[in-house]
Amino acid sequence: MAKSMISVIFICAMLMSLASLGHGAITCNFVNTQLRPCKDYVLNAQTIDFTCCIGAKNVAGDATTPADHQAVCSCLKPFLSSLTFEQLKVAAAIPGICDVQAPFPITRDVDCSKVNLV
Repeated sequence: MAKSMISVIFICAMLMSLASLGHGAITCNFVNTQLRPCKDYVLNAQTIDFTCCIGAKNVAGDATTPADHQAVCSCLKPFLSSLTFEQLKVAAAIPGICDVQAPFPITRDVDCSKVNLV
């Protein structure tokens, strides 16, 4: 009986540790893949595709910590820096269109190291 109880506790502990591994750090590959439809929209300025909003919501849902927000910002910074003024306006409108809260301003000069710092 004691051995079976120890086995159950051990298995529960293993499952809990595996569950915590499921949510890792945000990667640029993830951000760029999820936001590719948004980038296409910004560059072509046609009708926004619903997949842009799905991707934006996926990124927002996975980026829950200040470190995640800084990572997303750092991933987007090169793209934002390359945009014209008009394209930047289109990009800045995406959070509102998709009903997603952006944790940092969508601008060229955002300081990603200061995102979510008080």
